[in-house]
Order: sequence, then C-alpha cells, then structure tokens
Amino acid sequence: MSWFSNYHPSSHTVAVAPGSWEIRKKRLKMQYPILTDNDLKLEASNREEMFRNLLIKLDMTTDELHAIIRAL
Repeated sequence: MSWFSNYHPSSHTVAVAPGSWEIRKKRLKMQYPILTDNDLKLEASNREEMFRNLLIKLDMTTDELHAIIRAL
C-alpha cells in the first residue's frame, strides 16, 4: 500500500500504510529542512489540514507534492 493509495486531489484525503509515515516524515525533513515535526504531525483529524499546510509551506502543487511523497 503506497502512502497515497487512497489519494483524492479534490479533497486531499490520503490513507497511510502503518509505519510508512514515520519513514517518509524523516526523509521529507532531510530533503526539506524548513519542515518541522509539527508540520508533519499526522493524525486522523488533521490529514487534510496537514496536506494543505505542506502545499503552502513548500509552495508546491498537489501533483508535485504527491510525486515527491510517492518517491520517498
């Protein structure tokens, strides 16, 4: 199961495979030092908000962010 296996661009809804987010989170922080633990804090209640905030902070499109996370 990929990190964005249930990704829906219109709603930014994602499903995270168990354990995969911690690995991807570490890789994102290494690739983008501007990101903090708070930026990447993923909980069921904040998935959409976290994704929107990442788009803004990294100044990326949905497709760009999706591609980066899938490549991690």
